[in-house]
Amino acid sequence: MKKLFLAIIAGLTMLSCRNNHDLLFITSTNTEKWVESGDFSLKEYKTGDQTTVIIDTMKKEQIVNGFGGCLNELGWDALSIIDSVSKDQILKGFFLPGAGLHLNYCRLPIGANDYARDWYSLDDSINDFEMKYFNISRDKQVLIPYIQKVMKYNPEITFWGSPWCPPAWMKKNKHYACYPDKVNDLTEQGRGKEGTDQFVQDKKYLDAYAMYF
Repeated sequence: MKKLFLAIIAGLTMLSCRNNHDLLFITSTNTEKWVESGDFSLKEYKTGDQTTVIIDTMKKEQIVNGFGGCLNELGWDALSIIDSVSKDQILKGFFLPGAGLHLNYCRLPIGANDYARDWYSLDDSINDFEMKYFNISRDKQVLIPYIQKVMKYNPEITFWGSPWCPPAWMKKNKHYACYPDKVNDLTEQGRGKEGTDQFVQDKKYLDAYAMYF
């Protein structure tokens, strides 16, 4: 898995507005953490015709329950290299109700996601259809402490979990990737077809994946 990531994901972008609409971006990669990327000026564009927008506060449409991001391992790694005061300031700014962004709906990866340290699932024991070796020991080291830290500032936050990929042994190509890329070692023989997920469409695999969830 590519270990290059921007600290934009899951609450790790430090974006400070300056005068004249200038923005300061701070990014992190696997080799350089919390690096200022320079100033980026926002340009103002004027339209030819005036547009009037009317907001009717008396007419209610759909209800927005909340906003959020995704908690992940590399996000936690970026937070872990700064001092505790700065870490608390960042988390408060993102999750504390009544302050900052007040994020209240966040996604949790079930197994590895694009910003995990490497590929893994919660049961990498090949053909373990009974889920005897299912475990969350890895998540106890990173993801769960991250969840607990976030809940310190917003105990009412809603989490929802979903996988980026099932365990590799449940797929036809037996690999976490679906197509060859410079960040994986999948061969052309393992390339998936557009519109398919490569999951083995067999009852014992489907039953095992249901137990996995």
